[in-house]
Amino acid sequence: MKRHVLARRSGIGLGVTYVLLGVAETVRLVVTGDGGFFFWFGTLVGGGTLLLLGALPRQAVRDGRRLAAVLLGAALGIPATVWTLILPLLAMTVIVLTVMSLPETRGSVAST
Repeated sequence: MKRHVLARRSGIGLGVTYVLLGVAETVRLVVTGDGGFFFWFGTLVGGGTLLLLGALPRQAVRDGRRLAAVLLGAALGIPATVWTLILPLLAMTVIVLTVMSLPETRGSVAST
């Protein structure tokens, strides 16, 4: 499987997971009356939305914006899911896969 396909699919999977967890936590806090709406909704739903935007096909989003959306989305979800230990590792994996799947630009490194 090509790297960019794996990066896109893992980004979509993590983004959907973040959004679903954010919705579940938001429903829980509304029902129980606990605080933290902006934390749970902002980090998980916001991060998941950015991940999904960054996982769009290459023609829809430029590479720089795509990378920024994935980096910010994955980073936003980490504090809310750090207790799982698995989701932060998956977020870091998505970041690495996304960076590795970016096309190389010619002339960006001076040859010596």
